Amino acid sequence: MLPRTRTPESRQMITLEVRRNTSLTPAFSTITLGGPELERLKPMGFDQLVRLFFPREGQDGLRMPKLSGDRRASSTWA
Repeated sequence: MLPRTRTPESRQMITLEVRRNTSLTPAFSTITLGGPELERLKPMGFDQLVRLFFPREGQDGLRMPKLSGDRRASSTWA
């Protein structure tokens, strides 16, 4: 039997800064994130799911999903 999944009371997007980027191999890096909004991230246990969004090279803005029930919707995050 799988353990019950704990979900946060609400979903929210927070903006963090890359504090350190360490290349371990040509295809694998560890990235340390930080910033004042990190306090809004509520720890939920050992296997917490988070999604990270990074701008692609050449993009003038980051396309972010909307916080609605429509999973296909997106908006531009400036």
